[in-house]
Amino acid sequence: MAYSQLEFWELVLATIPREVAVSQWGAEPLVKCFVAVAKLETEIYPVSLPNFFHVMEPIVVREIPAWNPTIVTALTWGLLWRKQALRATVTAVLQFAQDNMATYGKAEVYRLVRLMASLDGDTVREWSPLIKMINRRVDQEHYAYSEHQCKLVEAFCNRFGVHVRIDVTQK
Repeated sequence: MAYSQLEFWELVLATIPREVAVSQWGAEPLVKCFVAVAKLETEIYPVSLPNFFHVMEPIVVREIPAWNPTIVTALTWGLLWRKQALRATVTAVLQFAQDNMATYGKAEVYRLVRLMASLDGDTVREWSPLIKMINRRVDQEHYAYSEHQCKLVEAFCNRFGVHVRIDVTQK
């Protein structure tokens, strides 16, 4: 039986939340599913099925504290694809970062800053202690980023009147 694209996604989006709710999905499949649908939503997500994130977000938020920085920052890419951020998920990601900053590597720090750059000014200002922690982490580990990455971080800093110390990678 051949399905149209809309019928296929209706089936997928009707099945996934139910399966996630009744089983113990690991972090990686859960995040991959979340990111895939977030990306899909910006491209061809069927408007007739808006309940996916209402079902998924509480599950994701509940699981975040048990994850590692790599999984959490993979989730940030899903949040960046969304046209409108999921506030509870963003808050959980930022809280995780604040609680675990000592374990964040160069890539995780950059993804975190990218996520923060996508937020509104009030939300960013609420997390000023996290920005201080990011600065300390960058200083401690001597993280350096590409020129392009530095420009994105600089735009974030200018937009919100904050300072994140990011050095250009020496070639």
